[in-house]
Amino acid sequence: MGWCRDSGLSDAGGGVGLSGLGHRAAPFAGLAALTIIGGNPANALAVIANPETVGISAARLKIIDAVLERHIAAGGITSAVTAVMRRGRLVQFKAYGLSDLDARTPMRTDAIFQMYSSTKIVTAVAVLMLVEEGKIRLEDPVSRYLPAFKGAQVAVAKPGATPTPRAIGASLPGYDLVPAVRDPTIRDLMTHTAGLGSAYPLRVSPQPPVRGSHESLASFVTRLASQPLDFQPGTRWSYSGITGCEVLARIVELQSGQPFETFLAERIFKPLGMTDTYYHLPATERGRLLPVYRRADDAWVRIPPAMTGEASVADGNVWGSIGLVGTADDFVILQQMLLNKGEYGGRRLLGARTVELMATNHVADLYRGEGGYAVPMYGHGFGLLVQVVLDPIDGNTGHSAGAFGWGGYLGTMNWTDPKEEIAAVILLQQNNREVHIDFERAIRQAIVD
Repeated sequence: MGWCRDSGLSDAGGGVGLSGLGHRAAPFAGLAALTIIGGNPANALAVIANPETVGISAARLKIIDAVLERHIAAGGITSAVTAVMRRGRLVQFKAYGLSDLDARTPMRTDAIFQMYSSTKIVTAVAVLMLVEEGKIRLEDPVSRYLPAFKGAQVAVAKPGATPTPRAIGASLPGYDLVPAVRDPTIRDLMTHTAGLGSAYPLRVSPQPPVRGSHESLASFVTRLASQPLDFQPGTRWSYSGITGCEVLARIVELQSGQPFETFLAERIFKPLGMTDTYYHLPATERGRLLPVYRRADDAWVRIPPAMTGEASVADGNVWGSIGLVGTADDFVILQQMLLNKGEYGGRRLLGARTVELMATNHVADLYRGEGGYAVPMYGHGFGLLVQVVLDPIDGNTGHSAGAFGWGGYLGTMNWTDPKEEIAAVILLQQNNREVHIDFERAIRQAIVD
């Protein structure tokens, strides 16, 4: 993967599944706490004084502190913010490490993170709201809403050819073009089975919008429609890092009559009280946006803002795949809404059966068998823009069967575990799977009923 090829950061459009990733080869400082979260007073949450009332051991909950502090001390991450809810009550919300290493600034719980592919869960909610309203059907071909996608072609590698990435408009000397057996559907886009700008194995995706270019969704999607698919729709799973959700976002615009950014703000963020989630970060809040560091020669090095998206969050593009910035409290509210089967704070965004559909495996064995990353994703399936746990043992995960969620390239991770009545978020700005795994298992060991 890697749409941001000039950034020095590969896989920038890549999401992160629930820790462990189902891959057998993977195992899957300062501290501050805030008492009240939730920008809308009606939705405000307080960390409960006695987590035992919701079946969480207060003593065991402190293991989360030890886990995060150990990873920071070992140089695995610079900082983190975590939020955990059980049975609708906030049991843990803390910040760890330093937000600015040069200034030695302690991390704050209201720090704003680049969410990258955690954006996709929000896009899923938006699409499903319009599905419920009868304005979109999952089984509809994309061409019903965007006629330019009618009569798609599929790029098939010629014998002996070496598939390579290419820019939009370039020739395809290593491929033959054949007609698609059928047009890709909305469901294909939401399950990464459309073959649209996928990451593996053919890598024939178009050049994505340049950060800060102000290219509209309409313009990018029009360019995308002229490109061949990577495989016949519905025949394999392959992660569409920054293409499929852009098409979905454009369809939301067309079917709602609103810009995608406005739809999210008015229909999702405002009702849930997600007051710190944006595509375009206000100037008054930019001091809360975290810098990004990477490890080099046993030291942390700050990555220039222009290379991470940090420089464009005030005036960049609106995407369906990535682009949101937000806080741990905002995203744990989003996950709690899904745990509540579509309702939060007296506001219902989705019906219960719709959330169940979102969290159901839609791809049979395609995700478990291939995973799209050239490694098998054991014990997992894929729902509507979320990874779903099918077998925790086979998947080497600390989640229960039925848990679902997704994460972002820089280490954000948010999920819902209906069996254990848990909604949780961990926000990092370094993608460290071991931290995710240890955090999830620390939560699980704290459950006492």
